[in-house]
Amino acid sequence: MTEERTNELIRYETVTSPGLRTYWEVYFAPGSEAGQTEVREVMKAPQGRLGQAALALIGKFPAEEVSSNLHRLQQLLETGRITDKSYSVPGKFH
Repeated sequence: MTEERTNELIRYETVTSPGLRTYWEVYFAPGSEAGQTEVREVMKAPQGRLGQAALALIGKFPAEEVSSNLHRLQQLLETGRITDKSYSVPGKFH
């Protein structure tokens, strides 16, 4: 995690070689109804669009990566653990 602003933002990056790091930003905003929170995640792939294309070629589609990360974040926030390990690097979550 590289930055955290309560109820507003979480920034983090993958742990890998510097040239291949993926950066993530998760934004939080009040939802349209009481008790709701809107969450938006942004993925910044290494090498920009070329990096996104390379990820797609190996079956790691950025849109699906973002969706899976948000699902895991929801699990972590609601239950304190991650049970859905689909669409993640094997061994990443224990």
